[in-house]
Amino acid sequence: MGQIGEFKDVGLFVGVLASSEELLNEALTSLTNTYGPLCEQSSVTPFTYTDYYNEEMGTQPYRCYLFFDKRVDPS
Repeated sequence: MGQIGEFKDVGLFVGVLASSEELLNEALTSLTNTYGPLCEQSSVTPFTYTDYYNEEMGTQPYRCYLFFDKRVDPS
């Protein structure tokens, strides 16, 4: 049987898709203003795994992952 316990703070990471590198940078600025500085960021790469988002975003999107210094309560 499970036991009730407290949540432990966890590292926050975000995957971002954007239709241009300019919009990706705007998202980065907004997210760091909200969640604080990054501890790591992946490289920006074209999202080529599927064309699912191409029509909605108007082009093949760019993707990157952001990892924040601040730990957050997962609840």
